[in-house]
Amino acid sequence: MIVSDIRTGPVQLASILRTGNGRPATPVRYHVAWSEIARRLGAPTLPPMRYRQEAEAAALQWAMTTLEALQVAAAPAVYTRR
Repeated sequence: MIVSDIRTGPVQLASILRTGNGRPATPVRYHVAWSEIARRLGAPTLPPMRYRQEAEAAALQWAMTTLEALQVAAAPAVYTRR
């Protein structure tokens, strides 16, 4: 299930996916799913994370540094899905 998106302007860079149901056998984990554009720009493969905010921060950090190096005017932002 997608819980949030990382976008810069109208361009989606990543989605944060939630897996697991919170029980001991299948704990909740958050994965960063990069878009095709982000993969072409060299987005790293990140391990599953325990907290949603941690996954969002990792994706935002990569987006900020990469877009700053490319001199893109629009800053990336997190959009939470409800």
